[in-house]
Amino acid sequence: MKRTQILAISIFFTVLALSVFAGEKIILATGEWRPYTSQSMENYGLFTEIVTAVFRELGMEAEYRFYPWKRCEAELVSGKVAAIFPYYKTDERMKIYHYTDSVAVSKNGFFYLKKRLQGKDIVYGKLEDLKPYKIGGNIGYWYILNKI
Repeated sequence: MKRTQILAISIFFTVLALSVFAGEKIILATGEWRPYTSQSMENYGLFTEIVTAVFRELGMEAEYRFYPWKRCEAELVSGKVAAIFPYYKTDERMKIYHYTDSVAVSKNGFFYLKKRLQGKDIVYGKLEDLKPYKIGGNIGYWYILNKI
């Protein structure tokens, strides 16, 4: 098939799918991550506002459910929600889920109390370099999935 035919068929099915779902509520799950997404913020935060605008542009309405991050994934796997966001892309998750292109970019980091390390800096290039230290985290977050 020629590229133009493939493109035309793709557009046809996209329009067909959008017309089927037009006006429907799409249930999405997310968690608390201010200022990107939060149940207590106006329009549920910056990232959620972008997602709302995208669905509105497609003629669809997004309904949000706020859960702890690990439960968001469980709700997706059980089919109770159509999608979850925002999520860090990992090799483990890539085996299970489909990802869209990035909607927003954030930089991850951590902070520590220097006086506990007698003024020394922690120098690391990869997560494995942090093994000598005790670091707290939340179950279901991307850094826990990396099993350092």
